[in-house]
Amino acid sequence: MRELPEDKQLRFVKPEERPTMSPQLARRAAIVGTLSLALFAILFFRLWFLQVLSSDHYARAASVNFVRPVEIAAPRGQILDANGQILASSQRAYAV
Repeated sequence: MRELPEDKQLRFVKPEERPTMSPQLARRAAIVGTLSLALFAILFFRLWFLQVLSSDHYARAASVNFVRPVEIAAPRGQILDANGQILASSQRAYAV
């Protein structure tokens, strides 16, 4: 197997040679971790609240919104040609 140049070789650092985390950095990491955990907990609780506790409310709101009346202007009458034949007329229809 081919040897890598000195600067490209992998070097394993012994545990006693690793730099230790300063107390200030450890405190910052703990604060960031705590805030992240709190935000995810709040988000999880809100999603659970909406899906589990408020599901009946949103199901009713969806069923009410499913069918709603729409006012349509009055029929405009028929369009006739010169011989009195109907070319177009108004007719009720359901929109999908």
